[in-house]
Amino acid sequence: MVINEIVSKSSANTAHEQFELIMRRMMGSRGVDEAFKVKDQLGWVRAVNNIRNAAEEIIFSTMIYA
Repeated sequence: MVINEIVSKSSANTAHEQFELIMRRMMGSRGVDEAFKVKDQLGWVRAVNNIRNAAEEIIFSTMIYA
């Protein structure tokens, strides 16, 4: 998954929309879903926090501070 491609080719206009799109795609590609949440709640929280931090950095570097 190339993040710049996702950001540039998506139809999302706002930073928030881009953030949501990146979160969904990263969660899907890493298998962070409801089944994982049921199986390992703490692991799910760690994974979601990690993905959220990465998505924020992407948005900051490509849309906010660019």
